[in-house]
Amino acid sequence: MRSRAHLLLTRAQGRNGTLRSALAGLAELSELPLIAFEGLPHRLPEAVDRVVISSATVLEFLELDALQQVPVAAVGPRTKAACEAAGLFVDRVPERALSSVLLRALGDLSGQRVLYPRAEVVPPELEQGLRAAGASLTSLAVYRTVCPAGARAAFKRLGPVDGVLLASGSAAIHLHSIGGSGRVFCIGPSTEKVARELGFEVLGVASSHTSQGLADCVKAWLRD
Repeated sequence: MRSRAHLLLTRAQGRNGTLRSALAGLAELSELPLIAFEGLPHRLPEAVDRVVISSATVLEFLELDALQQVPVAAVGPRTKAACEAAGLFVDRVPERALSSVLLRALGDLSGQRVLYPRAEVVPPELEQGLRAAGASLTSLAVYRTVCPAGARAAFKRLGPVDGVLLASGSAAIHLHSIGGSGRVFCIGPSTEKVARELGFEVLGVASSHTSQGLADCVKAWLRD
């Protein structure tokens, strides 16, 4: 076990609970949200045959009453649970929380009117894959990701950290924007790609692209 490492948790306010519980007692943990959300004006299409939800966050910005009877494909177990808690009917969940695996689970979408509510800036692969599968697609930006006010000053007050846990490419971008550097853990390959492009040293990438998977990745590093 490594000597007492200082790790920084960066998920949005109130979303670090799984990481904190899983890593409690194994490292010194600090928390600095690098993600906040702002809703964007949008209008849902009148008719939808399927909804694709790639993040539970979109549920905070959708008119859910209009989607109660529409089959939903959710990218992973956390997103599935959030959809079901909101009263949506989930009929597709991939074995791994990856866009490529979700697309395989959906199969041929020819003739289907598919709604893909998303963040303002997302990797293009899922949208491209849905169109390639034949969907009549409405790709709808319903929120944007921003860096919380005061993050730069709060980061400077933290002092040295041994590793930063990143759960999205946006978190990597925001960490870089406030002067962060050094070593990071990534929740999945898309986050890893952004982190490496920004010059961060990637200590590990979660094999299961969830908070628990990220915690397991960090635990493996701590044991080395």
